[in-house]
Amino acid sequence: MNPWIFCLFPAAFLLGSIPFAVLIGRLAGVDVLTQGSGNPGASNVYRLAGPFYGICVFATDIGKGTLPAFLGAYLATHSDATMPTNVLSIWMQLGAGFCAAMGHIFSPFLKFKGGKGVATFLGVFLYVFPHGILLTGVVAGTVILLTRYFSAGSICGAIILPLSYFLFKSPYFSDENWPILLVTGIASLLLLFLHRANIVRLLRGTEHKTRSNV
Repeated sequence: MNPWIFCLFPAAFLLGSIPFAVLIGRLAGVDVLTQGSGNPGASNVYRLAGPFYGICVFATDIGKGTLPAFLGAYLATHSDATMPTNVLSIWMQLGAGFCAAMGHIFSPFLKFKGGKGVATFLGVFLYVFPHGILLTGVVAGTVILLTRYFSAGSICGAIILPLSYFLFKSPYFSDENWPILLVTGIASLLLLFLHRANIVRLLRGTEHKTRSNV
């Protein structure tokens, strides 16, 4: 088996752990760890520093998920494993992407704290499951525009993502498809758990909107 396969997962975790929100926030003159919501993510940078810096963070965090998934697919096609290449490829893509998202959420550069992983998971599934993530993105974007809450869009997106699997993947439980259902389901539950405080604030009417005066 290609020895680089064994390096992919820790490398993906380290890539995911780079806190671009903190770095880009500093360029913009804000400290996302102490200002706004205190969350090192694109939404907090957007609120504090404006659309340009927020979009920069969003794009880099997406890249943290897409690049490992791409490398997973590439390494799978250059492996002599006994598992069919298409099945190995999907596991490699999902495994590497999930490690990147875990790096973002539990960054060693931030004392194993981090963002919620929305953009990084978006980057993973943009490569692995583009039809589902595009539908999810449309739903999430619409909710954000209507409510002006990033968190509301993220929460709705987390719910829609695993459900979209049943619209676009068939047969549902083939060796190549069911890993996508598994990981989208895990990602959905994890994102909902990480947004539990946001859910409480939304219910109380105290959630941060897309822009604030902080």
